[in-house]
Amino acid sequence: MISILTPTYNRCYVIQRLFESLKEQQASDFEWVVVDDGSTDDTPELFKDIVASAPFVVKYFSKENGGKHTALNIGVELCKSEWILIVDSDDFLTNEAVNVVSEKVAELNDDVVGVCFRKSNVDGDVIGMPLIDEVIAIKPTEAGRYYGGDLAYVFRKSAMLKCPFPVFDGEIFVPELCIWNKISDLGTILFYSGISFYRCEYLPDGYSANFKTNLRRNPKGFAYHYWDAIKRESGLKYKLKAFLRWLQCKFYMVKK
Repeated sequence: MISILTPTYNRCYVIQRLFESLKEQQASDFEWVVVDDGSTDDTPELFKDIVASAPFVVKYFSKENGGKHTALNIGVELCKSEWILIVDSDDFLTNEAVNVVSEKVAELNDDVVGVCFRKSNVDGDVIGMPLIDEVIAIKPTEAGRYYGGDLAYVFRKSAMLKCPFPVFDGEIFVPELCIWNKISDLGTILFYSGISFYRCEYLPDGYSANFKTNLRRNPKGFAYHYWDAIKRESGLKYKLKAFLRWLQCKFYMVKK
């Protein structure tokens, strides 16, 4: 069994698509854990119907708005399985996703703390470099540049519990990459370069489309990430870039 974890906020208009993709899974031995980060739309009403009608276990938890990272912290605690696939509320999965993840994690040794797969857009076009038949073990900070795009992570619950997102007063965002890197310090993450069952769509209200605004509003969270990146990066160019971003965060902290 695996747990699919979805943090959501005011995505009633699109999360139904993810639900439909979960109903089409070839395997039903999974649970869907949804943490609502204080939605003000009809998400709570929608999930009354989803919980009642789903052919699999759905856990819906509503909390006060505190940011995606706080929703992930709570969601990890709620997940029953040792393996957690994180799926954003505006994305969806192809029907073999649960089967693929279950098969891969069943083969793993205890030193593997995570597995990762490729993402594609809603039309099925892979993001970044083409799919290749390759399985490699690298750090998440290196993987983003190697593949040239976002990736779909599955982590051990025990590893995620050891690396919770930090929470900063007055801020609602901490970059996920920082925590994925910390999880990689606990063991190996395997990247499956030729598998893509995750379909994503970058919506106008998403974090990816609003990077500059998020950095300005959440300087402590970003500073936490970039200070860690300075220590991790091997190349001088990337260390310098992370340092300049860290200085930018410190500037916004003073202005704030």
